[in-house]
Formats: sequence, C-alpha cells, structure tokens
Amino acid sequence: MLYPEQQCYVVMETAAALHYRRRGLHPRVGRRKWGPIQGRSPLAVFSNDNLTVSCNSYDDRVVLGNTAFSRGVHYWEMTIDRYDNHPDPAFGISRGDVLKDVMLGKDDKAWAMYVDNNRSWFMHNNSHTNRTDGGITKGSTIGMLLDFTRRILIFLINDEQQGPVAFEGLEGAYYPAISLNRNVQVGNCTDDTLELNTSFSN
Repeated sequence: MLYPEQQCYVVMETAAALHYRRRGLHPRVGRRKWGPIQGRSPLAVFSNDNLTVSCNSYDDRVVLGNTAFSRGVHYWEMTIDRYDNHPDPAFGISRGDVLKDVMLGKDDKAWAMYVDNNRSWFMHNNSHTNRTDGGITKGSTIGMLLDFTRRILIFLINDEQQGPVAFEGLEGAYYPAISLNRNVQVGNCTDDTLELNTSFSN
C-alpha cells in the first residue's frame, strides 16, 4: 500500500524532442520531474525509480501526475512495458477530482483515448467517439499533444497520429492521466514544453 508520505517522482526524458526533430521542428527541451502523484490508488504499483506504473487490480485504476497544465504546448509519451490478455488502457488528461476507480474518460472530468490491440476510441463523459484502427502491443509508444494555443488534444501511437483531433475547446487546468489494470505496465514517461505550432493534421 502506498502512503501519502511516499513520493513518486517520474523523471522526464527528452524523447519528445527527437519526435519533433524528425518532423523538422525544434522545440526548446527541458528535463523535468513530476512531484508526488496525485490521487493515486492504493492498488497502483510504482517501480524502476518510479518511472514505471502497474496495478494490482483487475479493475481500472487512474493515476495522475501532480503538475497541471493550463497554458502553452505540451507533449509527453508513455511506453507499454507489459501488455497481457488484450486490456484497454486509457491515456489522456483530467481534472484533479476525476473518478479514480473507473476507466479514464467515463466521467466528465477526463478526456482520454482508450486502446486495445486492434483499435482505439476517444472518450469523455462516457461518450465513445472516433473508433480508429490501429492498436498497441508491448513496446508501443503513446504520445499526447496538449496545445492550449489551439485548445486541442491529439493522440499518437508509435509516432503516428491516431484519428483526428481528439478534443477541442479545452480550457483550464489538466493533469496528465492514465488508467490501467493488472494486465498493463506503463513506463518511461516524457514531457517537453514546446514553443511552436505543430504540423499535425486537424
């Protein structure tokens, strides 16, 4: 069981900078740490110097970063370190008071993409939209681009945009978030703050 005094820090790598350089873009790269994880479930398990998260529950559990974004352009990636029995983890953003014992996107406090081994959907307030072919396996990379200048959220799988712009009209403060169960392990998170307009499609 994790106790409040146990702090989980996630070291931010610079893989996002490589992602944008491959597209001919040159963001200013910063190396950051997340502070203690917000609202983590006692069933969440952190390892690898807190760079990896898994879960002891068969049910979905939500984990949030403790730094909310409210302006600028942010891109971060997560890798699938373990993927057993074709679960459907969800990746995205949420408010701090999101439900933490259901899949991300089930309530009106989260905006997410959930994905299995064949396809993905966007979900907010339990509304599923934009089914898109292309799933994940062990080793897949999930990228999220939160752009407050355009007020949008875009998802990528293995450096390819997954579906159209997922969500528009975003305002306020949002935490990076994931939901997972015992069949998934996610790790190697990255985060870079960008000072540019990207070339992703609408």
